[in-house]
Amino acid sequence: MANKTILVVDDEPKITEVVKSYLEKGGYRAVCACDGREALALFERFRPALVVLDLMLPGLPGEQVCREIRAKSRTPVIMLTAKAAEEDALAGLGLGADDYVTKPFSPRLLIAKIQTVLRRAANEVVPLSDELVFDGGRLVVDSARHEVRKDGSRVPLTPNE
Repeated sequence: MANKTILVVDDEPKITEVVKSYLEKGGYRAVCACDGREALALFERFRPALVVLDLMLPGLPGEQVCREIRAKSRTPVIMLTAKAAEEDALAGLGLGADDYVTKPFSPRLLIAKIQTVLRRAANEVVPLSDELVFDGGRLVVDSARHEVRKDGSRVPLTPNE
């Protein structure tokens, strides 16, 4: 994993300190924010591999931070919050969170969840385009249509080709 930066967003300094300490022991770089606006600024600046996000933040709430991250990125988000009701967890996951952890929490379990989400994200298969384009567009292989075009004209091929 090339990027080992984790953005930790929580308005409780003790929580960010504990999470940061455990992340650093695990070989990660932790960048911390205490409000939603700072979180978005640090997200743009550091492009973290994952975001640990509290929901009840001053200024911009965590739900809005998650929406804005999701609008421009597939970066994994783990919500870490005191909102323990099932409806809150379902809403958080519905916003695009990859996991939902309630406070009080086990720092060791949180780190294990971070590692799991990052491992899944690293193994995620991104669908390839149906078309392979060569020579500045002069040659196109279209796997969806099972055809090859050269200079815009279809090239006749046998079924095996």
